[in-house]
Amino acid sequence: TFTGYLEDEHISAHAEEAFFDTVLPECKPGVKYQVTWYVSSSPCVACAERISGVLKKNKNLRLTVLVGRLFMCDEPEIQDALRKLRAAGCKLRIMAPQDFDYVWKNFVEQEEGQNGPFEPWEDIQENFLYYEEKLAEILQ
Repeated sequence: TFTGYLEDEHISAHAEEAFFDTVLPECKPGVKYQVTWYVSSSPCVACAERISGVLKKNKNLRLTVLVGRLFMCDEPEIQDALRKLRAAGCKLRIMAPQDFDYVWKNFVEQEEGQNGPFEPWEDIQENFLYYEEKLAEILQ
């Protein structure tokens, strides 16, 4: 079991690139992997298509992606890409308030002397419910 986080030092790159460049090359054929991935936004079309392709080729890889928000979720091509991700075996979920707290406690690097608790924003529950309903509509 490996637990940790990947940090992409190139601001213009997508978070998914860290997975493709760092984790995927370490996966060995014949070994089963269960990856849980927390990311602020759902993948763009290109990243979703690449993830789908990886999952179709690697039946030993199970991927759960928890997102803070849906990226451009009203765009038909984004919706189609999310459906293809699910069809390839990816489990997609919206991060609930307790998921943000978990990520804060386990993966967010705290500044020295700044070990305070996660402070949710005012409408975190409403955001969660909105995106959860929107994702359900897209995936139906």
